[in-house]
Amino acid sequence: MCTFRQYAAGVAVGLMVFLSGCADRPMSVPASATLMTEGSTRASFRATDHGRVYVTDETDKKIVYQGEVDKGEMVEVNAKDDRILIGGRTVTERALADGHQYRVFFEPLSGERTVRYRVVEEPAR
Repeated sequence: MCTFRQYAAGVAVGLMVFLSGCADRPMSVPASATLMTEGSTRASFRATDHGRVYVTDETDKKIVYQGEVDKGEMVEVNAKDDRILIGGRTVTERALADGHQYRVFFEPLSGERTVRYRVVEEPAR
């Protein structure tokens, strides 16, 4: 027969294991996203497939950028220049604190990328 103390100890240990598994990323980064690289000054990663990238500030436990990337695009975090680049294009120039640890997570997206266009016809003059 399990006593209450044994039951409570089991629950406490299970809760600690569960919470420590989630502590490596902010809550808004999905569990299906994989940590690809990290660094304090520079970090880069080449996307292996079409997907979504999440750049987090591990020191502040927050997301500093998230967006879609295509297969083969290079994701670069440059804290020294306060820039994040995807495929050579600057996607954000927000202040990135020196000495903070930045992590790049990647989540592959299934299926083809859907692009929607709206066609507007103007009458001929």
